[in-house]
Amino acid sequence: MSLVEVKHLSKKFSVGRSLFFPPEQFNVAVDDVTLHIDRGEIMGLVGESGCGKTTLARILLHLQSPDMGFVKFDGRRIDDLNERQFRPFRKRIQAVFQDPRESLNPRYRIRNSLNEGLKYLCDWSPGRRRERIHNMLGRVGLDTSVLDRYPHQLSGGQRQRVSIARALLPEPEFIVCDEPTSALDVSIQAQIVNLLLELKEEYGLTYLFISHDLNLVRFLGDRIAVMDRGHIVEKGPTEKICSTPTSQKTKRLLDAVFAPNC
Repeated sequence: MSLVEVKHLSKKFSVGRSLFFPPEQFNVAVDDVTLHIDRGEIMGLVGESGCGKTTLARILLHLQSPDMGFVKFDGRRIDDLNERQFRPFRKRIQAVFQDPRESLNPRYRIRNSLNEGLKYLCDWSPGRRRERIHNMLGRVGLDTSVLDRYPHQLSGGQRQRVSIARALLPEPEFIVCDEPTSALDVSIQAQIVNLLLELKEEYGLTYLFISHDLNLVRFLGDRIAVMDRGHIVEKGPTEKICSTPTSQKTKRLLDAVFAPNC
């Protein structure tokens, strides 16, 4: 059964007017995208920078509104909800972003970053919030001593583990992972990927895993959707997409993975 369903989704952004072309110009970021994500699976979304992956993610997270089409979560349409109406879904849909230096407030100690979000999303007592935070930090491999530090006092891998813990605190069902390893050292990337896989199995999570790295998505994904210039140009089971690709974009991405010196 589909947990997330997207139908004919489109989003464009104004790029203003020019001296020689007075009519307002638009950049189409997402163009007639249709896909579904089944409960308990990892859907890999792969494409080059600027193809519309992050815009699609932000629409699924209710951080942007589509111009056309709709998004359903667990059978309920959510793209047309206001923030108050969407609040019950906010705890069920979480995200791990590319660079935790941007997603963690540099002025907040880690304790505050974790506690404030949990206070907003969950009507729990301070004691329960504290216990949940301590347990989740331990689960992602961090000591509670990080709670009194600021983000800049942590390594990149530690910051991303904090971000993963924060996403899991309100007990979500669906997590959008938007390039969660691309800002990390190669030596740390595998640790974070393995942690995400362990947490998925332990908590029964569903992932949309976004990356420009087809090799990584091939390793993780149950199914893959390939995006190019706002369109989904190919989608299907991972092995089928990687063994018998039909679109030129997928073939070029595969060639890049196996090219010398890549």
